[in-house]
Amino acid sequence: MRNTKMTVKEPPTYEINRSLTLRLEDGETIIYVNGQKFRQCKYLFIVEPNRLGVNEIDSIDEASELLSREMEPDFTDKDLDITPEEMFWGHCSNLQAWAEHDYDTRLLHSNLAFPLLEELAELGDMRARRVFKEEIAKRYINGTNKTRNFLSVRGYLDLLSAEELTAIIGPDLTAIISEIGKEIDQSLRLIHGPISGQGDAYQIENGVIIKLKISGVKSKHKGRIPKPVKKLTKLKYLCCSSFDLENIPEWINNMTDLRELQLVQNNLEEIIDLKLPKLVKLNLSYNKLRSVDFSGCVLPNLRVLNMNDNQLTNIKGFSSVSNVRVLSLWRNQITNLPEEVLNLPNFIGLDVKHGNNIDIETDEIIRKLRKKGVEIH
Repeated sequence: MRNTKMTVKEPPTYEINRSLTLRLEDGETIIYVNGQKFRQCKYLFIVEPNRLGVNEIDSIDEASELLSREMEPDFTDKDLDITPEEMFWGHCSNLQAWAEHDYDTRLLHSNLAFPLLEELAELGDMRARRVFKEEIAKRYINGTNKTRNFLSVRGYLDLLSAEELTAIIGPDLTAIISEIGKEIDQSLRLIHGPISGQGDAYQIENGVIIKLKISGVKSKHKGRIPKPVKKLTKLKYLCCSSFDLENIPEWINNMTDLRELQLVQNNLEEIIDLKLPKLVKLNLSYNKLRSVDFSGCVLPNLRVLNMNDNQLTNIKGFSSVSNVRVLSLWRNQITNLPEEVLNLPNFIGLDVKHGNNIDIETDEIIRKLRKKGVEIH
């Protein structure tokens, strides 16, 4: 009987360059950087050319959004009748093109392109080191909103120097942000997406700063908002906390695009006649307000009004904020609510239960509000 030997087929390996190698292991395509396992390639982006216009797509990110598909869909290569080997060679082709085009991050999805480019740079790939920050700036300027949000959330924008940030926001805005940073003794982060949970930060859109959040905890000029802020007349969101403000500056009314204004944790004792036609949310909590009169204000779109943690005993002028839906008044010194609140046509919520001198079970105004369907907390 003749002895036979079983030939074991070696799994394919493909070297993109000296830094980057792909291997097929147990049916999965694995990326190696300088011989170290980086990650599995989970998705091969496949597009029928006749479905896309040549001028419609500038990046894989855009193609993904246009097709409304996540990069990790429910179907697998088996569903597409593609073998693991075919998937492997597809990944090799994609990464080869990416490397040959100077690691152009438009050619891969951002959630792979930037982590991989960063890893290559950190492990000594000189070309990756050269283009890494350039790619961050370019894709923030020209990428999709999802791409910008990815770069912000993952902290890539924090890696850019002041000079590199200038390429994104321009020299004029860079100078304003630098001046604000000096006054508050803090560096401001450029972010994309929700800003409320951030520290000192700003956001740009179409070449203008639309959101700004700053704290005066370390400010060298207590008692006022940094002067350069008044130049940002296109702001839609402004939060200035802990500046020990006693007055709201009149120039706030020049910010007619404001949708949300937060002046919390200051020393405000009164408000000015605010004329902000697009304002939706106003937060004046943690101040020293005793009496507030909105009669001279122009706030036709105000929906949410927060004045928690003040010393309020009297509030007037609700006819000027007639579209308020939610009013928060916790921890004040209120004994009676003004009858004007009964005339708010869209009123749905009142927070007044805690820290006031009002009995929400027996108060006549509150009884009538409940009868109208207003939730009392």
